[in-house]
Amino acid sequence: MNTYKLNQTTGSECKTLACTEPAKVFSLKFLYAYIITMRPYLLFVSGITGIAGLSYAPDTNVIITLVLGSAFFLSYGFGQALTDCFQMDTDSLSSPYRPLVQGKIREKDVLIISICGLAAIGIVISMYNFINLPLTFIAALGLATYTYFKRRWWAGPFYNSWIVMLLCIIAYLSSGAFSNQLLTGLPFIAALVMVFFGLSALTVVSAKKSKSLEINFKYKKKSLNR
Repeated sequence: MNTYKLNQTTGSECKTLACTEPAKVFSLKFLYAYIITMRPYLLFVSGITGIAGLSYAPDTNVIITLVLGSAFFLSYGFGQALTDCFQMDTDSLSSPYRPLVQGKIREKDVLIISICGLAAIGIVISMYNFINLPLTFIAALGLATYTYFKRRWWAGPFYNSWIVMLLCIIAYLSSGAFSNQLLTGLPFIAALVMVFFGLSALTVVSAKKSKSLEINFKYKKKSLNR
């Protein structure tokens, strides 16, 4: 019986099977487990992409760069935690060590905090340019539907890429000194293409290494046969 199923058992069974009680939200244990769920080693993906978008702005001061840069770095972490809430079935097979799968933190708590975190980042970014409000909503919607498309071979590697690519556009618009001419210019479009296909390649390599592609395929096949 895997960890994911163990966490669905009753409290008495949990003690027998060495299941731990989920950490409370306002505790150091929860904070530690949530940070692990955010995958700190992947925060550079959204962080560097956001800074790359800001770099195309002619005049961006240090304060704006620090504030927005921090928001961009954290956005990927909150997004990772959010998507984990919708893929615990496959994560229990490919990543049984994750705190959410092990029951160290509650799915509901992670979901609420992730949504609040992404909403706060969206508000901060939109304060610099209200055009970003619908764009951040589209990005959040993409994260919420990521798990469904991740399990489709024709969409999995690319679905995450368009969300991060959109972040590059959002970052540039946040500078407040954007121009439509640059948005449609070859250098900026080339940067977007590099972000899209670069992240797609990274997704394929990391998924193959963790065997998550094989697990997603088997899970989908099993679901169809029910």
